[in-house]
Amino acid sequence: MKLKERTEPMELLVLRHLKNRMELSAKDSFQLSSLEKGYAGEVMFDQMTENLAEERYIIDDLLLQVNNSFFSTG
Repeated sequence: MKLKERTEPMELLVLRHLKNRMELSAKDSFQLSSLEKGYAGEVMFDQMTENLAEERYIIDDLLLQVNNSFFSTG
């Protein structure tokens, strides 16, 4: 069960627009590529889990901390 629709991250949108207007630095180009691939993977995951037979809750957009390291789920 999807609780909310996935939206593109603001950083991804900004870098896409900047790429159309200027030449991005190598660092920004790499960041854009990483964000594009990450978002594509998230969309693919959403499509694969969309029609699961069992009822489940899939929670996106969590920021978790483990051993002083932060990571997000979406």
